[in-house]
Amino acid sequence: MRNGAGKTMLMKSICGLMQLTSGTIRVGDIVLDENSEHIPEGIGIIIENPGFLPQFSGWKN
Repeated sequence: MRNGAGKTMLMKSICGLMQLTSGTIRVGDIVLDENSEHIPEGIGIIIENPGFLPQFSGWKN
């Protein structure tokens, strides 16, 4: 996808880093909306550029 399509905003919304103001997002059977207070279990994400600690292995990071 091209820049400005909203990919990062969608990922931030799914992970709870950004509160929805309208609409809904479905993750499996879970529906997220502006009233959601939690994020789906088992969600892990790296958005944009990860910050790795050089003294740790890839696994420990």
